[in-house]
Amino acid sequence: MRIEQLKMRPLIHIGYRDSEAKISINMINKGAGPLMITKYYFQNEKDPSDIKPHIFDLLNKNYMYDNYSGNQINTVLSAGATVNLFRLEGNPSEKEYKKVKNSIREEFSKYKIVIEYKDVYDKQMPRYERSLEWFGRNI
Repeated sequence: MRIEQLKMRPLIHIGYRDSEAKISINMINKGAGPLMITKYYFQNEKDPSDIKPHIFDLLNKNYMYDNYSGNQINTVLSAGATVNLFRLEGNPSEKEYKKVKNSIREEFSKYKIVIEYKDVYDKQMPRYERSLEWFGRNI
C-alpha cells in the first residue's frame, strides 16, 4: 500500500513568465497523482502579518486584466494539470499597458505564494512557498 501511495504523489509548482508583452503566473501539478489545496494565500515577505487570500487583492482595481483567479482553497488538480492564476498581455509600446505592468511587477515582488495541499490519500504534503521577488528585477 505504501508503495502505491508514493507512486501517486502530487508535486505542486508555481511557474511564471514576465516579458515585455506578457505577465503570467501558473500553478502546475508536476506529480503523478491528484492533489487538493487546503491553504492558499499571498504573504508579504517583509511584513508576514500582511496576508492576501486572492491574487486580485494585489491588483489595481481600475484596470481590465486578461485573467486572474480567486482563492484556490479546495481546488483539485489532477496530475499534469495547470491553472492560470494571473495573465496580462498587451502592447509594450502602449503607455497605459506599460504603467499597469510596472505597477503589477512592483506589487507582486513584495509577496510570496504559500500553498498547502493533500494527496488523494488525504496525506498532507510539504508546504510549498514561491517568492515573487523576481518580478521586481526591472523596477
